[in-house]
Amino acid sequence: SEPDAEDVAQEVFARLWERQNIWLDNEREFDSYLLIMTRNIALNIYKHEQVRQEYMEYHMVKSVSSQIDYDFFERFHYREMLGIIYSALAAIPDRRRRVFELSRFHGKSHKEIAVIMGISVHTVERQIYLTLTELRKTITAFA
Repeated sequence: SEPDAEDVAQEVFARLWERQNIWLDNEREFDSYLLIMTRNIALNIYKHEQVRQEYMEYHMVKSVSSQIDYDFFERFHYREMLGIIYSALAAIPDRRRRVFELSRFHGKSHKEIAVIMGISVHTVERQIYLTLTELRKTITAFA
């Protein structure tokens, strides 16, 4: 995304500023050094985003499952959020919703879903990612 690209560029320039000896005195292989540094920073940002998403998913599931033991208002909020989630799921395409339901509600692996639906594992992963992204947008809009 464009904001991620801006973050990578900003991080590259910040690191270059901090390590001026690399580029002031050394003209050879600077391009390859810059390319490798940019790639590594982009990969680090990507890995961090993956960890952040897994953390959010874990706590979303944990918070939803632990809501059952709380008082009336907590249960009301829980039901309201479930309604929002189910409404959001109803609005997405049928195949994507089926893939998500098999994964999250029926505990099927990506490979099992791919066999059941006759699609590739990569497609299953992409459909789940798109569904989770849509759910996050919907939930944050109502939170």
